[in-house]
Order: sequence, then C-alpha cells, then structure tokens
Amino acid sequence: MDTELFTVNNRRYRYRVNHQVKVQGDNLQGLTLNLSLRGARIVSRQPMQRRFLLRLELDQPLIVDAEKVWEAPLGGGNRVFGIRFRPAPEQQAILQTWMDSQAS
Repeated sequence: MDTELFTVNNRRYRYRVNHQVKVQGDNLQGLTLNLSLRGARIVSRQPMQRRFLLRLELDQPLIVDAEKVWEAPLGGGNRVFGIRFRPAPEQQAILQTWMDSQAS
C-alpha cells in the first residue's frame, strides 16, 4: 500500500498543476499557486468573501462557484487562500482539458 498519500506532506489524492493563473472575483484579483479540479491556492492582497464567483483566466475564461476554506498571512501585505470549487460538469471538463494541456 502506498502510504505517501496519507502523510501530512501529501494528504491530497487529486492531481494538481503548479501554475500561475490570473483570477478575479468580487473585489478580488490574484494568482493561483496551484490548481486542481476541486480547488486552488491563491495569493492576493484583497480580502476574500466566504462564497463568491471566481474567474480563472485559462485558455478561455472559466467562471466557477468558489468557497474560501482557509487563509493565512504571506507577508508584504499578501495573503494566501485555500479555495474549494463547486464546478458544474461542463466547467469541470474545461478545467480537466486545461490541466491535461499543462501536463504535456
């Protein structure tokens, strides 16, 4: 059994892309540090609401329903946020296609 999936350093089992993508939301502008089908880590100077619509600037803009699940100070006035997506199936397909293109 592969126990690496359950360690503190790597508790996630979903594939992530470490790529900076511009994001926009209600009074929010920032960049992703990483991105998966179910969420992202985002750096921004602006505060973030609990639930909001998030625009991801992929090959084509994608707007997803998002929820802030955690935040922490990063320094220099920046904050880092953990975001959970609630994508519709067609949005998830667009995101999967983009992620696949980044892996190659």
